[in-house]
Amino acid sequence: MAGKTQGWKLHKDPESGVYRVRFRMGGKRYHRSTGKTDRAEAQSAAARLVRRMTEGDGPDHGAPDVPLPELIGSWLAGVRSEVSPETLRTWELYAGAHFIPHFHSADRLCSERCLRDYMRKRLQEVRARTVQKELSALRRLLTWMVEGGLVQEAPTVPKLPRRATGTAHPSGRRKRIDLSPEEMDAIVRALPTQTRDGQPLRAYFEIMRETGLRPGTLQRLRAPDDYRPGSRFLRIRAEADKARYARELPLSERAREVLDEVCPDEGILFPKFAWRYPLRSAALAAGLEPDRASKIKPYDFRHSVATELTERSGNLLGVGYLLGHRHATTTNQYVHARRRAAESVLLGQNLGQIESGFEVGKNAARANSPTSHQCEEQDSNLHALRTLEPKSSASANSAILAGVTITGVSTSWEGLKMATSRLVEHVTVLVAFVHTRGFG
Repeated sequence: MAGKTQGWKLHKDPESGVYRVRFRMGGKRYHRSTGKTDRAEAQSAAARLVRRMTEGDGPDHGAPDVPLPELIGSWLAGVRSEVSPETLRTWELYAGAHFIPHFHSADRLCSERCLRDYMRKRLQEVRARTVQKELSALRRLLTWMVEGGLVQEAPTVPKLPRRATGTAHPSGRRKRIDLSPEEMDAIVRALPTQTRDGQPLRAYFEIMRETGLRPGTLQRLRAPDDYRPGSRFLRIRAEADKARYARELPLSERAREVLDEVCPDEGILFPKFAWRYPLRSAALAAGLEPDRASKIKPYDFRHSVATELTERSGNLLGVGYLLGHRHATTTNQYVHARRRAAESVLLGQNLGQIESGFEVGKNAARANSPTSHQCEEQDSNLHALRTLEPKSSASANSAILAGVTITGVSTSWEGLKMATSRLVEHVTVLVAFVHTRGFG
């Protein structure tokens, strides 16, 4: 029991004609709208309202007397300009497949008990991450209702339990297809130049291969707003990006050539088209196993490009800028370890490049003032630190696309680990040298 009510009374709003109910429960005074203009209907609504609170469903939030489909439709229309088209389509799916069938009415939507029931039910059907997204959409809906004056106070949407995992789909989640750079290049070469209706199929995937952009972003690029033939940069408008991340994207030479070939004088660069059959046929022709080729999707290019660029440059922030991520933690989810990276560590690849960076410092020290071996190591460390100074964002991103290092030493993950280890050794020798000379 949430508490005993001390009677209730109906009062008619002189302006709207809607009856409101007043009552006290647990020492607190409540004043709620019944949403009814007929006194008999208002009495029934008030009785239900008070009964729900007495039975322990928490405070009633005065749900509007509007059919739930109409209410949710108004919400989606009202937030259309505030969210991306992908988010809007996702919320439409949530509403039609889950919200309306479960809640049925606005009264149940504003019931904290029904909201808790919804969370528990969905955790038995899908993963916790999916439930979290659905609960976030419900919070946005209820906040919109408060801002629009439809309810005085939004009910509390429950939070997921900390250790909630949800339920995996019986068929399992689609596994990401990890593509090597050679496989991506082979697939692009095997693609037909155009679709049956004349859309630039191969160019679309070549740009995705070069930039790692989202498919949705590519399909919103316009000429001449975003690209003009001969440009060195691709303009990404906020409204064209899922994360609303407006930026200028540096382009590789190959990307500029492809864009120059397909760029119209005005209009969309890459209209939507059916990619499933031609892409999977090209993957099979490129030598992928039938099981992998039958499941490949454009987003597999995006993940694989992110991994390749990170292995090549080690610059996670630069890669995130290219992909359209505002935070490095998001980019980190796109980067996946490859066996070739482990093999390069075991085989000591890039070691020669690392040595060359320190050798430059050593040679400079010998040319200026020949001193002890420890001082040579000190000079080499100072040189290494100078070469590792951060460069500008634009030059860093351009260097990633060009496949070169920007610091004078290898900046791959493996190379950075080895360089750091060698630097620690030099610092240790330097500290010992200082102590032996009595400078400490």
